[in-house]
Amino acid sequence: MVQSIQILKSKIRPPVVTGIISRKRLYPLLSKIAEKALTVVSAGAGFGKTTLISEAGKALQLKSAWYRLEKSDNDFITLLTYIIAAIQTQYPQFGRKTILKMEAAEHSIHVREAVLAELINEMEEAVTDELMLVFDDYHLIKDSEEIKRTMEFILRHLPRKIHLVIISRTDPGLALSRLRAGREVVDIRETDLNFTLAETQELYSDWSGPIITEEYLKIVHHQTGGWISGLILFYHSIRDKGTETIDRLMKIKAGGKFISNYLEENVYELQSPKIQNFLIRTAILTRIHPEFCDLLLGISNSRGILENLEKNHLFTFSLDDGREWFGYHHLFQEFLLTKLHADLDSTAIKALHHKAAGLWEQKAEPDQALPHYLKSEDFKTAAAMLTRIGRDYIKEGRIQLLMSFIHQMPKKVLEQQPWILFSKAVCLEFQGKREESVPIYQKALHVFQQCLDYKGEGKALFALATYFIPPGIFHRQKPY
Repeated sequence: MVQSIQILKSKIRPPVVTGIISRKRLYPLLSKIAEKALTVVSAGAGFGKTTLISEAGKALQLKSAWYRLEKSDNDFITLLTYIIAAIQTQYPQFGRKTILKMEAAEHSIHVREAVLAELINEMEEAVTDELMLVFDDYHLIKDSEEIKRTMEFILRHLPRKIHLVIISRTDPGLALSRLRAGREVVDIRETDLNFTLAETQELYSDWSGPIITEEYLKIVHHQTGGWISGLILFYHSIRDKGTETIDRLMKIKAGGKFISNYLEENVYELQSPKIQNFLIRTAILTRIHPEFCDLLLGISNSRGILENLEKNHLFTFSLDDGREWFGYHHLFQEFLLTKLHADLDSTAIKALHHKAAGLWEQKAEPDQALPHYLKSEDFKTAAAMLTRIGRDYIKEGRIQLLMSFIHQMPKKVLEQQPWILFSKAVCLEFQGKREESVPIYQKALHVFQQCLDYKGEGKALFALATYFIPPGIFHRQKPY
């Protein structure tokens, strides 16, 4: 059921950003957010996309509904459930009719447009003020055809008071020609987000630390190209070091190696061994909770560590107002994962994932537990969990997520799991791939028969019968 999807409040809260620099140069561009149907902010990691839109919403005095996406959000029901939850942060009564419609539509892909029509109608009725609806980290789900169709429908029928903002590392891949022809799209790219020399001066002067000469500033700005994450890295490199760093600054060039080197020398290596251990091990988590980290690492001071990292601008930020959940900047997390694989052997990394999986399972969060079981290569436990929750995922309409987990199972393991095979076949039917589902049903049937699972055998036979026997024949048969 739709109600069984657990809403993580940290995903529908605007980001908590402090000490940001006002991007006054971009105000004319940002002001268009409140005038247009869609704004696409597309740039690589570390360009300050999320911070910029958060700042824009406040500057424009727009109500905002924020949805921070994860890979597991790539199905129709989850997407709509979170869109409703995000809008409910501004309009608490919103979405009740749509939820009822979703409950009835879960088992049929053909009535989903009716659900979307109800969503649009409720938007028209309930949203009485200008509203900025933000999809952050959209690149994580953009490859799902189901999501693409859903977003394009919403954009075709979007009420005038709602302004969508898509924040993504890549182009969202949506059909936007009609909106572009009507001048309803604002594009914000990397070239817009790069800091100018004047903005770099303002950024550095706002931070405590050494006074940077104009010559230093020009070097820093030239080497980074105005890329905000590069500017932050350079700041950490010169803080408390004085003029002896100038020669090194003049020689270093920006790029992937530059990022890695600076994170290594000016962030990671400056931490104590205990903090380094904390960083590389918690980097495996998509979201970080202090108590969870305490259990994972067998320590008791995770909250203090995370708050200190955030306080010192070390690429760590809180995800909610209550400061219960934290995250690392994408670039920093990627660096830490590289360090993890360099410092620990595969056995230790698998053990870490396995412990994380067990803790998430204890918290009844299979979406989080399953990826860790798969990375730990405990396919037996992963298969048992998939068997247990597969039918629930199908009932909830979380077809894409279920299929993503199934695709990560080794073929030899999968062929011994009849209920997972059965779930895969059902998913293929939901995706309109009925012919592809038939051989999977047949494989499931064979395994059900081998293990004497008569209930499963009956379900597989019935599914195959609906394919091979002409429509309507079952109405002429007596129940058996």
